[in-house]
Amino acid sequence: MSGPAAKGSASENRASAPAPPKSSQVSNEQKGQTGSGVGKRSEANAREATAGGRLVVVKFFEADCHDCQKVGSIYDEMVKRFHRVLFLEANVQENLDAAIELRVRLLPTFIAFKDGEEVGRLIDASQNNIESFIRKYSVI
Repeated sequence: MSGPAAKGSASENRASAPAPPKSSQVSNEQKGQTGSGVGKRSEANAREATAGGRLVVVKFFEADCHDCQKVGSIYDEMVKRFHRVLFLEANVQENLDAAIELRVRLLPTFIAFKDGEEVGRLIDASQNNIESFIRKYSVI
């Protein structure tokens, strides 16, 4: 399987992409109110969120992935800092069809959606790269 981006790079893909997968949502509101920060999202709700002009960042991960675990706290920090971004998490074992359809090859993979279209992806586990990726696409 080949992907549009190499490890450690962000690339744009302006072609129409499928809606984000069924996933867990990590919202800024939930972080402050529930403490866990994770709530179930339906595919319809995820599709609706991407159509509203809001940037949606989906983290594809697997529970046993060491690099995925490393970025967990970094991702949580980004949720606290970027209040206008909707953050979602998708376990590839539970969302295999979506991961295949979106050509997720390496984990963790971050995909940014705006107005229902994929605007970028990042395959990296460093705080600086994740933050730069979110900043780049949150101003589109």
